Amino acid sequence: MSRPLIISVWMLGMCLAMVAPAAESAPAVISKLNDKGQKVENGGFSEAFVATESVDGIEFTVDDPKSLNRLSLKFRSYDVEYNYNELVDYRRARMAEEAGTFDKAYEAYVKAVGSAKYQWVKEDALVRAAGTALQANKFNEALTAVAALEKEFPRSVRLDRALSVRGQAQVATGDAASAAKTFATLSAMAKEWGESAALWGAQGQANLLAANKQYTEAAEVISKILTRMDPNKAKKLYVGLVLELAENQRAAGKPDDAVTSLRGVLYREVEGSLQARAHLALAQILATKPDAASLAAAFDQAALASVIKGAEPTVVSAAKTVALAVTDKLAKDPAVSAADKAEYQRSLSFF
Repeated sequence: MSRPLIISVWMLGMCLAMVAPAAESAPAVISKLNDKGQKVENGGFSEAFVATESVDGIEFTVDDPKSLNRLSLKFRSYDVEYNYNELVDYRRARMAEEAGTFDKAYEAYVKAVGSAKYQWVKEDALVRAAGTALQANKFNEALTAVAALEKEFPRSVRLDRALSVRGQAQVATGDAASAAKTFATLSAMAKEWGESAALWGAQGQANLLAANKQYTEAAEVISKILTRMDPNKAKKLYVGLVLELAENQRAAGKPDDAVTSLRGVLYREVEGSLQARAHLALAQILATKPDAASLAAAFDQAALASVIKGAEPTVVSAAKTVALAVTDKLAKDPAVSAADKAEYQRSLSFF
Protein backbone atom coordinates (compact mmCIF):
# COMPACT_ATOMS: atom_id res chain seq x y z
CA MET A 1 0.00 0.00 0.00
CA SER A 2 1.45 3.39 -1.00
CA ARG A 3 2.04 6.08 1.58
CA PRO A 4 -0.36 9.02 1.71
CA LEU A 5 0.85 11.94 -0.39
CA ILE A 6 1.28 14.27 2.57
CA ILE A 7 3.64 11.82 4.33
CA SER A 8 5.69 11.23 1.19
CA VAL A 9 6.10 14.95 0.53
CA TRP A 10 6.98 15.56 4.19
CA MET A 11 9.71 12.90 4.04
CA LEU A 12 11.07 14.44 0.85
CA GLY A 13 11.09 17.88 2.43
CA MET A 14 12.98 16.67 5.49
CA CYS A 15 15.73 15.11 3.38
CA LEU A 16 15.93 18.00 0.95
CA ALA A 17 16.38 20.36 3.85
CA MET A 18 19.75 18.70 4.34
CA VAL A 19 20.86 19.35 0.76
CA ALA A 20 24.01 21.47 0.64
CA PRO A 21 27.19 21.36 -1.42
CA ALA A 22 29.18 18.38 -0.16
CA ALA A 23 32.66 18.95 1.26
CA GLU A 24 34.35 15.64 0.43
CA SER A 25 36.05 14.99 -2.89
CA ALA A 26 34.66 11.98 -4.73
CA PRO A 27 36.90 9.24 -6.16
CA ALA A 28 36.55 8.94 -9.91
CA VAL A 29 38.19 8.01 -13.18
CA ILE A 30 38.51 10.98 -15.55
CA SER A 31 39.21 10.66 -19.26
CA LYS A 32 39.99 13.52 -21.62
CA LEU A 33 37.94 13.76 -24.82
CA ASN A 34 38.93 14.97 -28.26
CA ASP A 35 36.83 17.31 -30.40
CA LYS A 36 34.71 14.37 -31.57
CA GLY A 37 33.86 13.36 -28.01
CA GLN A 38 36.11 10.30 -28.11
CA LYS A 39 38.39 9.31 -25.25
CA VAL A 40 42.01 10.28 -25.74
CA GLU A 41 44.37 7.35 -25.31
CA ASN A 42 46.57 7.79 -22.23
CA GLY A 43 44.86 11.12 -21.62
CA GLY A 44 43.17 10.56 -18.30
CA PHE A 45 43.46 10.17 -14.56
CA SER A 46 42.72 6.76 -13.08
CA GLU A 47 42.88 7.96 -9.45
CA ALA A 48 41.20 11.34 -9.38
CA PHE A 49 39.20 12.98 -6.61
CA VAL A 50 36.50 15.38 -7.82
CA ALA A 51 35.96 18.46 -5.68
CA THR A 52 33.33 20.15 -7.87
CA GLU A 53 31.67 19.59 -11.21
CA SER A 54 29.33 21.92 -13.09
CA VAL A 55 28.85 23.32 -16.56
CA ASP A 56 31.72 25.65 -15.66
CA GLY A 57 34.02 22.62 -15.60
CA ILE A 58 35.40 20.00 -13.26
CA GLU A 59 37.97 20.55 -10.52
CA PHE A 60 39.88 17.62 -9.08
CA THR A 61 43.07 16.42 -7.49
CA VAL A 62 45.15 13.39 -8.36
CA ASP A 63 46.14 10.65 -5.90
CA ASP A 64 45.47 12.74 -2.75
CA PRO A 65 41.88 13.96 -2.08
CA LYS A 66 43.18 16.57 0.39
CA SER A 67 45.75 18.05 -1.94
CA LEU A 68 45.53 21.79 -2.55
CA ASN A 69 46.94 21.34 -6.05
CA ARG A 70 43.72 21.19 -8.09
CA LEU A 71 43.48 20.53 -11.80
CA SER A 72 40.57 21.57 -13.97
CA LEU A 73 38.98 20.70 -17.31
CA LYS A 74 36.29 22.47 -19.29
CA PHE A 75 32.80 20.97 -19.40
CA ARG A 76 32.33 18.48 -22.25
CA SER A 77 36.10 18.07 -22.66
CA TYR A 78 36.15 15.06 -20.35
CA ASP A 79 34.28 11.95 -19.29
CA VAL A 80 33.99 11.09 -15.61
CA GLU A 81 33.07 7.73 -14.08
CA TYR A 82 32.09 7.67 -10.41
CA ASN A 83 32.09 4.46 -8.41
CA TYR A 84 29.05 3.95 -6.21
CA ASN A 85 29.59 0.35 -5.04
CA GLU A 86 30.27 1.46 -1.46
CA LEU A 87 27.43 3.99 -1.34
CA VAL A 88 24.79 1.81 0.29
CA ASP A 89 21.72 4.08 0.07
CA TYR A 90 22.43 5.21 -3.47
CA ARG A 91 23.21 1.67 -4.66
CA ARG A 92 19.95 0.36 -3.19
CA ALA A 93 18.07 3.11 -4.97
CA ARG A 94 19.69 2.27 -8.29
CA MET A 95 18.82 -1.41 -7.85
CA ALA A 96 15.19 -0.55 -7.10
CA GLU A 97 15.02 1.71 -10.14
CA GLU A 98 16.55 -0.95 -12.40
CA ALA A 99 14.00 -3.44 -11.05
CA GLY A 100 11.18 -1.09 -12.04
CA THR A 101 9.94 -0.62 -8.47
CA PHE A 102 9.72 3.14 -8.79
CA ASP A 103 7.94 3.86 -5.49
CA LYS A 104 10.74 2.14 -3.58
CA ALA A 105 13.40 3.71 -5.79
CA TYR A 106 12.00 7.19 -5.18
CA GLU A 107 12.06 6.78 -1.39
CA ALA A 108 15.54 5.26 -1.55
CA TYR A 109 16.84 8.19 -3.60
CA VAL A 110 15.37 10.64 -1.12
CA LYS A 111 17.26 8.81 1.62
CA ALA A 112 20.42 8.88 -0.50
CA VAL A 113 20.14 12.67 -0.82
CA GLY A 114 20.27 12.99 2.95
CA SER A 115 23.13 10.54 3.51
CA ALA A 116 25.37 11.43 0.54
CA LYS A 117 28.79 12.89 1.26
CA TYR A 118 29.69 13.69 -2.34
CA GLN A 119 28.26 16.45 -4.51
CA TRP A 120 27.64 14.21 -7.50
CA VAL A 121 25.59 11.76 -5.41
CA LYS A 122 23.35 14.51 -4.05
CA GLU A 123 22.75 15.89 -7.53
CA ASP A 124 22.20 12.54 -9.20
CA ALA A 125 19.97 11.27 -6.40
CA LEU A 126 17.80 14.39 -6.72
CA VAL A 127 17.43 13.94 -10.48
CA ARG A 128 16.68 10.25 -10.11
CA ALA A 129 14.26 10.92 -7.26
CA ALA A 130 12.42 13.23 -9.64
CA GLY A 131 12.51 10.68 -12.45
CA THR A 132 11.29 7.76 -10.37
CA ALA A 133 8.60 9.93 -8.77
CA LEU A 134 7.41 10.76 -12.29
CA GLN A 135 7.35 7.06 -13.18
CA ALA A 136 5.33 6.40 -10.00
CA ASN A 137 2.87 9.19 -10.88
CA LYS A 138 4.02 11.25 -7.89
CA PHE A 139 4.11 14.49 -9.80
CA ASN A 140 4.30 16.87 -6.84
CA GLU A 141 7.32 15.00 -5.47
CA ALA A 142 8.98 15.08 -8.90
CA LEU A 143 8.53 18.85 -9.09
CA THR A 144 9.84 19.30 -5.54
CA ALA A 145 13.01 17.31 -6.24
CA VAL A 146 13.73 19.29 -9.41
CA ALA A 147 13.19 22.57 -7.58
CA ALA A 148 15.69 21.48 -4.91
CA LEU A 149 18.34 20.67 -7.49
CA GLU A 150 17.77 23.96 -9.30
CA LYS A 151 18.05 25.91 -6.05
CA GLU A 152 21.12 24.21 -4.57
CA PHE A 153 22.99 23.32 -7.77
CA PRO A 154 21.90 25.85 -10.43
CA ARG A 155 24.92 25.03 -12.62
CA SER A 156 24.59 21.26 -12.29
CA VAL A 157 25.56 19.19 -15.30
CA ARG A 158 22.34 17.26 -14.61
CA LEU A 159 20.00 20.27 -14.63
CA ASP A 160 18.91 19.74 -18.23
CA ARG A 161 17.81 16.19 -17.44
CA ALA A 162 15.99 17.43 -14.33
CA LEU A 163 14.12 20.13 -16.26
CA SER A 164 13.04 17.50 -18.77
CA VAL A 165 11.43 15.62 -15.88
CA ARG A 166 9.81 18.83 -14.65
CA GLY A 167 8.29 19.45 -18.07
CA GLN A 168 6.95 15.90 -18.28
CA ALA A 169 5.40 16.23 -14.81
CA GLN A 170 3.78 19.50 -15.85
CA VAL A 171 2.37 17.86 -18.97
CA ALA A 172 1.03 15.00 -16.85
CA THR A 173 -0.74 17.41 -14.50
CA GLY A 174 -2.28 19.35 -17.39
CA ASP A 175 -0.18 22.46 -16.87
CA ALA A 176 0.64 22.93 -20.54
CA ALA A 177 1.62 26.59 -20.19
CA SER A 178 4.28 25.86 -17.56
CA ALA A 179 5.50 22.84 -19.52
CA ALA A 180 5.94 24.96 -22.64
CA LYS A 181 8.05 27.45 -20.66
CA THR A 182 10.16 24.63 -19.23
CA PHE A 183 10.85 23.12 -22.65
CA ALA A 184 11.66 26.54 -24.09
CA THR A 185 14.13 27.07 -21.25
CA LEU A 186 15.74 23.72 -22.06
CA SER A 187 16.19 24.62 -25.70
CA ALA A 188 17.79 27.93 -24.71
CA MET A 189 20.25 26.10 -22.41
CA ALA A 190 21.89 24.24 -25.28
CA LYS A 191 24.74 26.76 -25.63
CA GLU A 192 26.06 25.91 -22.15
CA TRP A 193 24.60 22.50 -21.35
CA GLY A 194 25.08 21.04 -24.81
CA GLU A 195 23.00 19.31 -27.45
CA SER A 196 21.17 17.14 -24.91
CA ALA A 197 19.34 20.21 -23.57
CA ALA A 198 18.13 21.10 -27.06
CA LEU A 199 17.05 17.50 -27.67
CA TRP A 200 15.09 17.29 -24.41
CA GLY A 201 13.51 20.64 -25.16
CA ALA A 202 12.35 19.44 -28.58
CA GLN A 203 11.21 16.14 -27.09
CA GLY A 204 9.12 18.08 -24.62
CA GLN A 205 7.48 20.04 -27.41
CA ALA A 206 6.60 16.72 -29.03
CA ASN A 207 5.07 15.53 -25.75
CA LEU A 208 2.89 18.64 -25.65
CA LEU A 209 1.69 17.99 -29.19
CA ALA A 210 0.91 14.36 -28.34
CA ALA A 211 -0.97 15.41 -25.21
CA ASN A 212 -3.10 17.56 -27.52
CA LYS A 213 -3.61 14.52 -29.80
CA GLN A 214 -1.52 16.06 -32.57
CA TYR A 215 0.26 12.77 -33.17
CA THR A 216 1.43 13.38 -36.73
CA GLU A 217 3.01 16.69 -35.75
CA ALA A 218 4.61 15.09 -32.69
CA ALA A 219 6.10 12.33 -34.84
CA GLU A 220 7.51 14.91 -37.23
CA VAL A 221 9.22 16.79 -34.38
CA ILE A 222 10.78 13.59 -33.02
CA SER A 223 11.92 12.51 -36.50
CA LYS A 224 13.77 15.81 -36.87
CA ILE A 225 15.42 15.28 -33.47
CA LEU A 226 16.61 11.81 -34.44
CA THR A 227 18.21 13.03 -37.65
CA ARG A 228 20.39 15.34 -35.54
CA MET A 229 21.57 12.54 -33.26
CA ASP A 230 24.36 10.00 -33.49
CA PRO A 231 22.62 6.73 -32.52
CA ASN A 232 25.87 5.46 -31.01
CA LYS A 233 25.97 8.35 -28.53
CA ALA A 234 23.34 8.99 -25.85
CA LYS A 235 21.97 5.53 -26.69
CA LYS A 236 19.35 5.59 -23.95
CA LEU A 237 17.95 8.92 -25.10
CA TYR A 238 17.99 7.80 -28.73
CA VAL A 239 16.06 4.57 -28.08
CA GLY A 240 13.62 6.38 -25.80
CA LEU A 241 12.90 8.87 -28.57
CA VAL A 242 12.33 6.08 -31.09
CA LEU A 243 9.82 4.51 -28.71
CA GLU A 244 7.99 7.83 -28.52
CA LEU A 245 8.16 8.18 -32.30
CA ALA A 246 6.62 4.74 -32.78
CA GLU A 247 3.85 5.46 -30.30
CA ASN A 248 2.95 8.68 -32.09
CA GLN A 249 3.09 6.94 -35.48
CA ARG A 250 0.76 4.24 -34.18
CA ALA A 251 -1.62 6.81 -32.70
CA ALA A 252 -1.58 8.72 -36.01
CA GLY A 253 -2.82 5.60 -37.81
CA LYS A 254 0.54 4.60 -39.29
CA PRO A 255 1.31 1.24 -37.62
CA ASP A 256 3.63 0.08 -40.42
CA ASP A 257 5.82 3.14 -39.90
CA ALA A 258 5.86 2.38 -36.20
CA VAL A 259 6.96 -1.20 -36.87
CA THR A 260 9.82 0.05 -39.04
CA SER A 261 10.94 2.49 -36.35
CA LEU A 262 10.89 -0.15 -33.62
CA ARG A 263 12.75 -2.79 -35.62
CA GLY A 264 15.63 -0.35 -35.93
CA VAL A 265 16.29 -0.30 -32.18
CA LEU A 266 15.24 -3.74 -30.92
CA TYR A 267 18.78 -4.93 -30.30
CA ARG A 268 20.56 -1.71 -29.39
CA GLU A 269 22.98 -1.95 -26.49
CA VAL A 270 20.87 -0.19 -23.89
CA GLU A 271 19.52 -1.14 -20.49
CA GLY A 272 17.12 -4.06 -20.34
CA SER A 273 14.08 -1.99 -19.40
CA LEU A 274 14.27 -0.04 -22.66
CA GLN A 275 14.87 -3.16 -24.75
CA ALA A 276 11.86 -4.83 -23.15
CA ARG A 277 9.67 -1.80 -23.84
CA ALA A 278 10.71 -1.84 -27.51
CA HIS A 279 9.85 -5.53 -27.88
CA LEU A 280 6.52 -5.01 -26.11
CA ALA A 281 5.61 -2.03 -28.30
CA LEU A 282 6.31 -4.08 -31.43
CA ALA A 283 4.33 -7.03 -30.05
CA GLN A 284 1.32 -4.83 -29.34
CA ILE A 285 1.26 -3.46 -32.88
CA LEU A 286 1.76 -6.84 -34.56
CA ALA A 287 -0.97 -8.34 -32.37
CA THR A 288 -3.54 -6.07 -34.05
CA LYS A 289 -2.84 -7.53 -37.50
CA PRO A 290 -5.07 -10.33 -38.83
CA ASP A 291 -2.51 -12.66 -40.45
CA ALA A 292 -1.00 -15.63 -38.63
CA ALA A 293 2.60 -14.60 -39.44
CA SER A 294 2.19 -11.25 -37.71
CA LEU A 295 0.47 -12.87 -34.75
CA ALA A 296 3.27 -15.41 -34.42
CA ALA A 297 5.82 -12.61 -34.54
CA ALA A 298 3.83 -10.72 -31.90
CA PHE A 299 3.99 -13.77 -29.61
CA ASP A 300 7.77 -13.98 -30.07
CA GLN A 301 8.24 -10.28 -29.32
CA ALA A 302 6.06 -10.55 -26.22
CA ALA A 303 8.12 -13.51 -25.03
CA LEU A 304 11.34 -11.51 -25.46
CA ALA A 305 9.87 -8.53 -23.60
CA SER A 306 8.98 -10.75 -20.65
CA VAL A 307 12.37 -12.46 -20.23
CA ILE A 308 14.84 -9.60 -20.76
CA LYS A 309 16.74 -8.84 -17.59
CA GLY A 310 15.63 -5.50 -16.19
CA ALA A 311 12.15 -5.59 -17.73
CA GLU A 312 9.74 -3.61 -15.58
CA PRO A 313 6.91 -5.59 -13.91
CA THR A 314 4.29 -3.61 -15.85
CA VAL A 315 6.01 -4.54 -19.11
CA VAL A 316 6.14 -8.22 -18.18
CA SER A 317 2.45 -8.15 -17.28
CA ALA A 318 1.52 -6.40 -20.53
CA ALA A 319 3.61 -8.90 -22.51
CA LYS A 320 1.65 -11.76 -20.97
CA THR A 321 -1.60 -10.04 -21.90
CA VAL A 322 -0.43 -9.79 -25.51
CA ALA A 323 0.63 -13.45 -25.55
CA LEU A 324 -2.75 -14.59 -24.22
CA ALA A 325 -4.64 -12.53 -26.79
CA VAL A 326 -2.44 -13.74 -29.66
CA THR A 327 -2.77 -17.38 -28.59
CA ASP A 328 -6.54 -17.00 -28.56
CA LYS A 329 -6.54 -15.53 -32.08
CA LEU A 330 -4.24 -18.26 -33.41
CA ALA A 331 -6.46 -20.93 -31.85
CA LYS A 332 -9.36 -19.66 -33.99
CA ASP A 333 -7.33 -19.45 -37.22
CA PRO A 334 -8.01 -22.49 -39.47
CA ALA A 335 -4.72 -21.89 -41.30
CA VAL A 336 -2.72 -22.70 -38.14
CA SER A 337 -2.05 -26.39 -37.53
CA ALA A 338 -3.31 -28.14 -34.42
CA ALA A 339 0.30 -28.87 -33.43
CA ASP A 340 1.25 -25.20 -33.64
CA LYS A 341 -1.82 -24.19 -31.65
CA ALA A 342 -0.88 -26.66 -28.93
CA GLU A 343 2.71 -25.40 -28.90
CA TYR A 344 1.62 -21.79 -28.39
CA GLN A 345 -0.70 -22.91 -25.59
CA ARG A 346 2.16 -24.74 -23.87
CA SER A 347 4.48 -21.75 -24.31
CA LEU A 348 2.19 -19.58 -22.23
CA SER A 349 3.61 -21.32 -19.16
CA PHE A 350 6.87 -19.38 -19.69
CA PHE A 351 5.15 -16.04 -19.02
